[in-house]
Amino acid sequence: MYSFLIAVLGLIATSSLAAPKVLAQSGSSAWEAMNKMKMDPKGYFHIANDGVARSYDGNDIVIDYVPLSNDQLMQLLSNLPEPWQKELDHLHSIFDGVDGLQVVDENQLLNPPAWLRRIVDREAPRSRNPKRDVESLLEARDWYCTLDLGGVKG
Repeated sequence: MYSFLIAVLGLIATSSLAAPKVLAQSGSSAWEAMNKMKMDPKGYFHIANDGVARSYDGNDIVIDYVPLSNDQLMQLLSNLPEPWQKELDHLHSIFDGVDGLQVVDENQLLNPPAWLRRIVDREAPRSRNPKRDVESLLEARDWYCTLDLGGVKG
């Protein structure tokens, strides 16, 4: 019995050294866990479909991550800002049953595949005012007359 307890305690100690973030974050709120993450002013923050919150630098490289439990993900969804409320059903369908604490592959945590990264819109942002769009087009264009006036100088 004594050797069994030693083995269990050794396993717990080893796992806490191997994955300190996972054990440290599983009992805290999602906001507390994410507020401790490293951030790059030129980077971005993304919670992927695997339930892992990742912080990226300006070169799209993961600089920090926090696996979130399903309870933490649901907590985030229950406190979404107003602009995101229209996405609530979709986000619930994505995170239903997802537990980021189950992601233990270091490569997936630090180098997630494309489908786990945010979708980046490479187009320039467009104005929401159509009149302003037309005005900017008119200001930016050079107009040339291609009408042949038959040798008339003018």
